[in-house]
Amino acid sequence: IIQAWKDYFTILKIDLVSVVGDISFTANIWSSDSCLWTHIPTLTAHWITEILQSQSLQPRLALLTFHCIHGRHTGLSLAHTIL
Repeated sequence: IIQAWKDYFTILKIDLVSVVGDISFTANIWSSDSCLWTHIPTLTAHWITEILQSQSLQPRLALLTFHCIHGRHTGLSLAHTIL
């Protein structure tokens, strides 16, 4: 799994070379009704890539990080997990 994650970021770095404009970020915390007190904060990047062969633009996104927090997702627990 670790190697797959490293490969994912290698490909992502190559893809980010063709970004047109800025990269935007979104964050969210996912919770599950079936698994109480488990929360998963995520960070996602969004950008537009130029496709040179067709001279067109394509919206793209990538999951940058996710973590599992057990218990309450307070500001302190989020800061501890992210930092």
